[in-house]
Amino acid sequence: MSRLCFSLFLLPALCLADFSYQQTSKTTGGRFMQMAGSKATEPREATIAVKGRKMVHASATGSTIIDIDAQTVTTTNNDKKTYSVMTFEEMRNMLGGSGAKVDVSDFKVDVKDGGNTKTLLGQETHDKIMTMTSTVTDERSGTKVDTTIHNDVYVAHGISGSEELREFYKKASGLEGAQGGMAGMNRPELMKAMNEAYRSAGSLDGLPLFTITTIDGGMPGMPQMSGADSNKLAGLAAILAKRRQQQSGATQANGAPDALMQITTEVTSYSDKPVDPALFQIPAGYTKTDPPSIHRGPR
Repeated sequence: MSRLCFSLFLLPALCLADFSYQQTSKTTGGRFMQMAGSKATEPREATIAVKGRKMVHASATGSTIIDIDAQTVTTTNNDKKTYSVMTFEEMRNMLGGSGAKVDVSDFKVDVKDGGNTKTLLGQETHDKIMTMTSTVTDERSGTKVDTTIHNDVYVAHGISGSEELREFYKKASGLEGAQGGMAGMNRPELMKAMNEAYRSAGSLDGLPLFTITTIDGGMPGMPQMSGADSNKLAGLAAILAKRRQQQSGATQANGAPDALMQITTEVTSYSDKPVDPALFQIPAGYTKTDPPSIHRGPR
């Protein structure tokens, strides 16, 4: 009897598995790429790992650590050797409180089969098309920005350990019924948008191994351009791109010249082996700072 009770006590811990994967992202198209040049197309490598109720997104520049039990998001900056900690409550207040700078409305998500297959890392993947549209309003200026994010995702099914990712997102978003999740914000329209995005992403039911994200329209914090202004920007981008080509002698392929930005992300490896706990720790010698988005008044 005592052995049975001890086994039941350990069961929750045994059900928390580890999973990690490495990915490479780079800008492969859009007007921003034309203006920024080759620097924008340099690959950016990152490691994403889940260990129990913690997740980390780590790269050469720093990391973001989400801890569900502590209800915190910790961000490190490797260049400045600093770190900051934001609680879920602070995040909810930032996104949903009276001091919020933007308002999201008309948020819609559509997921459909793309009908294509591709073999990646020895896995057969199936194409899913996820399109997200929304209107973002700057509450200070009243400026409205219409944005469309188009994701062409190749998903692999049955990868051992990948279900830990979906379970983690469910817990972190608060959609499992627990109170205080990251999506449980004070503003209904923002909560609805995030919940809708999660439900649609969850329908992918697998590990995305290859994703092309194309952003059309505008981005939050940027003024919406008229058709004439957009054409001027595209013309300027083309001139800058041509000038750089003449200087370097190299042609820079643009996968989506008319879009605002296109980003391609590819998973290069994955594992269900135990994740090094050091990934979730703040490096020694780092100095704590306030999160940049939280204003704590004059100093």
